[in-house]
Amino acid sequence: MAIDANAGFDAMVDAWITAKTAGALNDGQGFWHAGNTLDTYVTYLVQTTRKDDKDIVVQSYKDIFNIDPGTPQAPRWWRDDYGWWGLAFLAAANSFAAPILGLSPETVGNCLSGANLCWNIMNYDWIANKGNGVRNDPRPNSGVANTITNVLFMMLGLRRYQTTGDVAALKTAGDVFDWFYPNRNNLFNKDNLIRETPVRANPDYPQDRAWTGDQGWFWRACTLLGNLDGTRKQRIQEVLGLLEPAIYAHVFNNGIVRELPYRQNYDVDYATGIGVFMRQFSIVAGHSPPGIGLIRQSAQGAWDNSQWRKAMDKDWYTGGCWYAGGNVYEPQRKMATWPVLVWDLTVKTAAQDAFNADAAAGPE
Repeated sequence: MAIDANAGFDAMVDAWITAKTAGALNDGQGFWHAGNTLDTYVTYLVQTTRKDDKDIVVQSYKDIFNIDPGTPQAPRWWRDDYGWWGLAFLAAANSFAAPILGLSPETVGNCLSGANLCWNIMNYDWIANKGNGVRNDPRPNSGVANTITNVLFMMLGLRRYQTTGDVAALKTAGDVFDWFYPNRNNLFNKDNLIRETPVRANPDYPQDRAWTGDQGWFWRACTLLGNLDGTRKQRIQEVLGLLEPAIYAHVFNNGIVRELPYRQNYDVDYATGIGVFMRQFSIVAGHSPPGIGLIRQSAQGAWDNSQWRKAMDKDWYTGGCWYAGGNVYEPQRKMATWPVLVWDLTVKTAAQDAFNADAAAGPE
């Protein structure tokens, strides 16, 4: 059946509105999901040159993010949450996207203000931790400097430089890459995938654990850093020379993205990974012949099998797998404790990432 990205988009927006109306997006787990969905939402509108007729961008800032965002010294949410939000805000507010979306000067200013706070929150801990990574937990001197928190911080610095011209942010992004660099932090696992935490400090997680979302963000951030800062090109090429073939070997299964086989990846947070990966893969590899083919197959798998069209019921937690038959999220049934509305948004957002990537690849 032919993929209709607009139908997927409408379903995702309905899920976003439903979750927001119920208060699920500014209450605990739903906060970062809202930022992730906003990025997907903006991506689709910019690709299709459609305006933000439902005012979701302005609502995201006023009704979710800005209710109680915290301060650099005492953020309300986990620090990686601010990476998701900051990047989504910059995606909406940059000089190319804002006119397409039809954003008012006030909304653009709000997005830039929100992105600035996100940067300051993450940068505060980078400095406080003496350049040894941004820690995810907002409590003082707590948390783990995991990959997603720091690759989002790195990417936020790069996009901040591109959007506002902040040269210091570009320098910091380079410093974050130097922290990641494998000779210092044992970056890769046995399969040459980026580990979930470069410096393992949590015995509850397997040391070799890798997540699809990290692979996409790291590839994109390294590629962009190399384009903006030529001083690290050799090290970036070294890192990507290991990562890229590993992604093709392990993230795609028979041509379709599948979550990496670590039990902790199959919950409401990490179930976003395959979509997050596709959003970045579309940018770094979406115009190459192998990339286009993998995007087509993955998007078709998401269209046919992700249950994005399914009404919410007792089996809401099984949505997300892009393969026919069986479902990789089934083992997490007893651990799926977050509200159904957030799971529904997770499934629909991840699927839309695949549909967006397919549309960006152009007509067949």
